Amino acid sequence: MNEPLNVVPSKMVAHGDNIAAIGGQMGTVADTANTVSAADGADAFGPLFAPFVVPLLSMAEEAAKGFINAAKETVGIQSQAVCGLAVTYTNTDQDGGQGIDQTSQGLSTNEITGAQS
Repeated sequence: MNEPLNVVPSKMVAHGDNIAAIGGQMGTVADTANTVSAADGADAFGPLFAPFVVPLLSMAEEAAKGFINAAKETVGIQSQAVCGLAVTYTNTDQDGGQGIDQTSQGLSTNEITGAQS
């Protein structure tokens, strides 16, 4: 597919921030669960279940870290694909080279386009 693609870097940054925020919330939940487990695990679950609680919460924390890292990698790859590859800047000369092209006067068209690969 070689269709034109409008580049909107600010939207990519916003998506990255959202994903990072979700990952951070998952990490906070895992941290809170670990704190509760360390303080109350033996009492809440009894001696029989305590050995299983901490490893499970540790796995949840690792999963949250993995999610954050995967999200960062995904956003980075998407940002490169959209913002870094085959991006061209075009200034359409509408005054015949007289040097008075200004977007504010409506005499030139500036656009950023990219090609999907």
